[in-house]
Amino acid sequence: MEHYLIVRFKKGVDVKDLYEPIRDLFSQAGNIEGIKRAQVYLSSSKLRNNYDMMIRFTMKKSSLPLLENSDLYRRFREDYSDSISRVTEFDA
Repeated sequence: MEHYLIVRFKKGVDVKDLYEPIRDLFSQAGNIEGIKRAQVYLSSSKLRNNYDMMIRFTMKKSSLPLLENSDLYRRFREDYSDSISRVTEFDA
């Protein structure tokens, strides 16, 4: 399955500055059982209502609780929640 985190940052946050640290953080996602990889993308559009970043996890469906309870996911929430205005999750 694929699990997506689609992120909108607060106004004034420089998303380009956050890209590498977030990409580096989730580069370790493959160490979680059943997760093949995580890929981080920046939006190519600056439309007002668009989201800024998408994180795509390629994984086994059974690994979703492992991801959500992982140190990586906890660090993401702790380190970036002050900069985030909205996160949408989607599974395919």
